[in-house]
Amino acid sequence: MGNFVKSGLFHKFFGTAAVGAALAAVLGVAAAGPAAASTGQCAAGKYCQWVDQDYTGTFGSTGGDVPNFEGMNDRVTSFWNNTDHFVTLYVDAGYQGECVWVEPNGWSYNLPLRYNDQFSSVRQWKRGAGCGYVVTRAGAWVPTGGASGGAGGTTGPTPGEAGDPLNQMMNQTGAVQNP
Repeated sequence: MGNFVKSGLFHKFFGTAAVGAALAAVLGVAAAGPAAASTGQCAAGKYCQWVDQDYTGTFGSTGGDVPNFEGMNDRVTSFWNNTDHFVTLYVDAGYQGECVWVEPNGWSYNLPLRYNDQFSSVRQWKRGAGCGYVVTRAGAWVPTGGASGGAGGTTGPTPGEAGDPLNQMMNQTGAVQNP
């Protein structure tokens, strides 16, 4: 965590509760458990994410770019882009690998299997080149028609085609839950 904590990005991204928990762990003091997570935690102008579905579990938010989620790396299961601009999520640190655009107020209460516990970095105000999906303010995952992969291409099926595991899972899901 070193540089992430020292730079202030840790506090900015994970919030006061995580800083308090980290200090409690270092000082050997028991920390009180976090209140139930919800979209109410996500302030206007922030991209927010949770490690469990339905906006529960460990919570993180940011109003800026985060090149490496560190403690939440490959653990994101639900998110909400509570901003007035696009953000781009990447499966690899440093804004690399397959990517997904998220519209202003776009959300997903339970990430599809293809992306669950995969995201590692986020950029604000940027639509990454060649992202395979856009997540809408209605919670839909819509194929963009472009190749997935912010760094150029994908090795998986073309987004939106029958062999795409995201589509296979979405065809079996139930009700949409709006944040």
